[in-house]
Amino acid sequence: MGAPEESLRKEFLEQIQTLKIKIKKKLKPKIVNGRRINGRILADLCIEYTNAINSDKIPSIENAWTQMCKNQCLSLLSEIEKYYKKLTEERLYPKLPIPISQINKILDDIEKECNQYYQSKMITNDEMAITENVKSFLAKSKENAKVKISNISKVF
Repeated sequence: MGAPEESLRKEFLEQIQTLKIKIKKKLKPKIVNGRRINGRILADLCIEYTNAINSDKIPSIENAWTQMCKNQCLSLLSEIEKYYKKLTEERLYPKLPIPISQINKILDDIEKECNQYYQSKMITNDEMAITENVKSFLAKSKENAKVKISNISKVF
């Protein structure tokens, strides 16, 4: 740990503050596929590089990037699952019973919103298999919701 600020000269602290301002003005955010790379993504890349080094491999930018993208896609899939459940519980189930046409419209809107959320969070378009997993999840969830609604309707 460094020295407490109080023990440093005022001139030094002012120069450090000036340096920080200059650096922030000159820095440009790293952008990949039109999206900013945030601290979490940089940390994930560092982990991938560290894993490669620790396994006596030569770190590869391409391999680390690909693995990081796969990890992010899997994390996003988990987020989408929670988001879909939240939206159906908020927008669909409280309105039951309603005509099937309204159910389909609500489920279509939820699916569209989940897809938009996924696309907004993705940093790459290269992970088609994971994207297919999201599409598959949304399709299965839609069918599961319809079955659940059908079962609820039979009770009434």
